[in-house]
Amino acid sequence: CGPLDVYDLEPPSPTPATAFATPYGVALSADGSILLATAAGSSRLASFDASNPASGPLGVLSQPDVGALPRGVAFHSTGATGTLCRRASCTNCDGV
Repeated sequence: CGPLDVYDLEPPSPTPATAFATPYGVALSADGSILLATAAGSSRLASFDASNPASGPLGVLSQPDVGALPRGVAFHSTGATGTLCRRASCTNCDGV
């Protein structure tokens, strides 16, 4: 373990189109280059460039609407795709 880095995932002046409300689930790719995070309050899944966290805030790669209440997220073992769960029990999952 090393020092703890804290990043604000909300844009500086959020609008309804960019807000990232109620972060819920996070996943880091095996190589540490991409961070996925769900925002249950905004119905979004965001991907962030985590390849060089020392350079400053994480850059947003994409932030699509994914439907109501996204919860968990995980990368598949191949690292190329992930799974998005809409319920805590992960009974309603989609490949992303």
